[in-house]
Amino acid sequence: MRLLKRNIVLVLTTFILQSGIGQQKLQVITQTVTKNFSYNSGDKLVLEGEKADITIVGTNESSIEVILKLKSKALSREVAERELPQIRYVAEKRDKEVRLKNYFVLPKGRKKFEALLSASFEVRIPKTMDVEVTSRYGNLSVSTLSAQVNVDTKYSQGSLSNLNVEGSYTGYFGDLQVENITGDFKLDLKHVKTDLDGISGSLNIASNLGDIEIGAIDRLELLKVFGVKSDIVIKGVRKANYLYDLEAEFGKIYFDERGDLESDTNPWKYGNESQPRIVLKAKFGDINLIFE
Repeated sequence: MRLLKRNIVLVLTTFILQSGIGQQKLQVITQTVTKNFSYNSGDKLVLEGEKADITIVGTNESSIEVILKLKSKALSREVAERELPQIRYVAEKRDKEVRLKNYFVLPKGRKKFEALLSASFEVRIPKTMDVEVTSRYGNLSVSTLSAQVNVDTKYSQGSLSNLNVEGSYTGYFGDLQVENITGDFKLDLKHVKTDLDGISGSLNIASNLGDIEIGAIDRLELLKVFGVKSDIVIKGVRKANYLYDLEAEFGKIYFDERGDLESDTNPWKYGNESQPRIVLKAKFGDINLIFE
């Protein structure tokens, strides 16, 4: 499918950077690329971002809108302009895939860039469109989708909100905020601090070296959390609503936020087999289960 629209705008802005030594005026060159693609049922978004902030929002529209910004910062305007073309991008539709990508090309014979280079994607897609995202060294936000969503991040700050999805999120170093998510979803995390609120459906979490805090739970079918060197906290859950299976190996189980009310059994189980399950397993970490 041929792309429907292309608009490239060069913008020069200046800002003041406060440093420990003093004030330095940086020259900022921005190239903005706007693209629109048509959408057909079964199309998929595949996005790869490097040092890029990514925002993906689902809509009720039947088209795909992309705003890509490439940014070069340097003390010299000449250097910023010269380095900007070293940011390359792909924005195209082939068969059933819309492919978006940015990357950096170091000129031959050079060991580093002379400017600070980065990118950002703002993408609006139909809310039923499947998504596959890879993020490296950037912020990521995915919201308002009812589709298959798979995310792979490294050194990224992630946000998932208002999703009815199946899929997974893999994170290596960073933070993750999850709000109002339902479906069948898996989180595989390492060195990621995770906060969840308003979860329902089925959620499977594996965390290594990253604490997990869960707020409101709504119509939960199954929650499994396995933490290694990770504390697990759940707040405001109704004790009578679930079957609990808790175990803290080389850790403790508490029933209050401050850790004053410790369980007299470990493992700790409560409820009956007909109820939705909450399974919390910690190794070298504590579990805090705070009831309403």
